[in-house]
Amino acid sequence: ITAYEGACSYWASTNIIFSEATRQKFREGLSPSEHIFKRMFEDNKEFRVFDVETGDVLGTVSKANLKKGYKLMQEQYENHYADVISGNWDADTADVFLQLAVMDEVVFG
Repeated sequence: ITAYEGACSYWASTNIIFSEATRQKFREGLSPSEHIFKRMFEDNKEFRVFDVETGDVLGTVSKANLKKGYKLMQEQYENHYADVISGNWDADTADVFLQLAVMDEVVFG
């Protein structure tokens, strides 16, 4: 959620239009990113991720892709992975993780 709420905003967008019922949930406490991840995990949904400059589809966020992102981070970005495991992660680590999950590599930043 950290990456989705700010760290990746320079390269990624979901272009999701939320219904009024969903926007009401935001007012009741769920942020847009929390709603996306809740739907992904509870309803097995996936969401397309778009390049903010070109509008091209970069990939999708799904449970399977998040697992893949963690595996790639463990294999290729040991320092970031160690930060996640220790609870000492930040926006940079979240950004690397989301890029790996969506695109299989770090392309931006």
